[in-house]
Amino acid sequence: MKDRIILLWAAALASGLAIFPVVQRLLLLPIYFSDGGESHLLALVNRLNSMLVLPGKVLVYRVWPPPEHYFTTPQLLLAAVFNFAIYFLLIILLWGGLIQRRRQASRRLAAAPPKAVNAEHGGLENPGRRAFMATAATSAFGLTVFASGAYPVLFEPGWLTVRRVRVPIKGLPPSLAGITIAQLTDFHHDEWISLHHVRDAVQLANSLRPDLIALTGDYVTSNPALIKPAVAELTRLSPRLGTVAVLGNHDWWSDVKETRRRFADANIPLIDNGRRFLTADRKLVDSADVGLCIGGVGDLWEDEVSPEKAFDKIPDEMPRILLSHNPDVAEDHRIVREFTRVDLMVCGHTHGGQVRLPGFGTPIVPSAYGPKYAQGLVKGPGCAVQISAGIGLAMLPVRLNVRPEIVLMSLESA
Repeated sequence: MKDRIILLWAAALASGLAIFPVVQRLLLLPIYFSDGGESHLLALVNRLNSMLVLPGKVLVYRVWPPPEHYFTTPQLLLAAVFNFAIYFLLIILLWGGLIQRRRQASRRLAAAPPKAVNAEHGGLENPGRRAFMATAATSAFGLTVFASGAYPVLFEPGWLTVRRVRVPIKGLPPSLAGITIAQLTDFHHDEWISLHHVRDAVQLANSLRPDLIALTGDYVTSNPALIKPAVAELTRLSPRLGTVAVLGNHDWWSDVKETRRRFADANIPLIDNGRRFLTADRKLVDSADVGLCIGGVGDLWEDEVSPEKAFDKIPDEMPRILLSHNPDVAEDHRIVREFTRVDLMVCGHTHGGQVRLPGFGTPIVPSAYGPKYAQGLVKGPGCAVQISAGIGLAMLPVRLNVRPEIVLMSLESA
């Protein structure tokens, strides 16, 4: 009878875990994407759902690859079937193992001879107390495991931070020393990252009162309908001098024409394979002979990468900063061999690996050079490279020891 009850409870719990992602996809997600429906809470639910559906989703990918990376409703239902079987077996193994250990402990206790008086406590040892302590220890372990799994999904992705760096620039005019540039990158507005989170990042950047803001791509993940509201939030940015931006691979994958149109409407210049100038009297202009050049290149995966166009006909003595979504551009032979001078490259794309394990580092970094360009101000073969961990999420809705960040760079004369 007890075994039958265990099976029924396991089936009910596994059914809930398997069906919840389907309910979320068909009911909660349309609410989330409706006007005014986005919220931090629903974004948390969406991230949790993505982790619950993951085991079955991986199996479905192997037998039924989705067209163009979109997971259809029939595939979701098949994943729910797989997930029910997976979760049912896990629950039976864990629950059954716990019941078996309790039964063995009870049999040992029944077979043991009566214990002597415990002098310390002044009475006979209490078997109930021992069982209570064992149950408490098991519960504490379960809560610890749950918290360890919940933290990287529910909490750290929303914990925005500011990282401040001081960057020496050779030949920087004295009047530009102390200029601050706030870098925001990889917003990835989607079901995991709500518009409220984008707005929080914009407000935090504004509170830093930067002179310039540099946006380095991936404003949405894949949904073209989200480009307009995401870029609209960026119009709230209020740097002293201006904002410049480049596109990332996800901007190409979603709808690059729509993205460019929305940036034009927002009066935020996209400088892919182009540039702007910061004059000695601290004005952001289209052309100048003296000051600081801020250039950009197209995305490494989807666009032309042309530092020559970004810095065409610029005086050799003029210092330059190059915006590139992908930090692997730092290994480009035109920069490494100093055919094109670059003093600082500002990048995103890698998200810091999103997970950093103590003693192991970042297991997965979307770079051909491994963890070298995961995060931070690093020395590339031809120039210094600043890589931000970004604001949003991709691939998996988790961050562990890699908090989302805004980078505030302060430029100094080298």
